[in-house]
Amino acid sequence: MQNPVRDQKPPRGMLLHCGAELVHRNSLYEVPTPKPTATWFPLSHTSVLNEIEVQLRACGFRVTDEAHALSHNGDRYFGVLSVTLPDRNIADFGWVVGLRNSHDQTYPAGLVAGTRVFVCDNLAFSGQVQISRKHTRFAERDLRHLTARAVGQLGNRLTDLDRRVLT
Repeated sequence: MQNPVRDQKPPRGMLLHCGAELVHRNSLYEVPTPKPTATWFPLSHTSVLNEIEVQLRACGFRVTDEAHALSHNGDRYFGVLSVTLPDRNIADFGWVVGLRNSHDQTYPAGLVAGTRVFVCDNLAFSGQVQISRKHTRFAERDLRHLTARAVGQLGNRLTDLDRRVLT
């Protein structure tokens, strides 16, 4: 039997060629978060995704499309969210938010955003706005502030870009 998510092509901005597979969003909730150590405090994949979505909504963004992928038995997460503002009428280019998180200490939780975003399971990760946070003691607390700052930068940069395109 074919898996409809795995059989889909990754969306623009996401490249999967090192073993990651597309999954339904609900699959992220099934991935257990490892127990912390004395110096490493992992964030759940869902807490990273949920915090980013909360900050996007708080700034007026609406998610129009999303894709999620897991690799290394769920230890590595990659996601892409297409976003817009309710009154935005430009269809020539889209706004994208990429995210990633790891439970195997490979890389910090991160967010990239812009009109050109690249999220790859070979660990390439780029965009016009970029933040990351290591999984240390206050990572969960700091994630909210870093995400709010990044989403604020995203809003300013993208509305400026739209203004330049329209004039």
